[in-house]
Amino acid sequence: VTVPTLTYNITGLANGKSDLTGSLTTTTNNLSDVGSYPISIGSLGSTNNYVINFISGNLFMITI
Repeated sequence: VTVPTLTYNITGLANGKSDLTGSLTTTTNNLSDVGSYPISIGSLGSTNNYVINFISGNLFMITI
């Protein structure tokens, strides 16, 4: 199983900037069993004093 790259959407930054750095994280890895795994804010942060309103989610690992 390959864990996909976790992505995020940015809205509301001034002048269309994308002043965020870092990445989201999850507790799953390539050896994890089928199931639901939480996605957390990880190291995602702002470079210009923006407040991040993170809405948590889950990554679902399934077999096909």
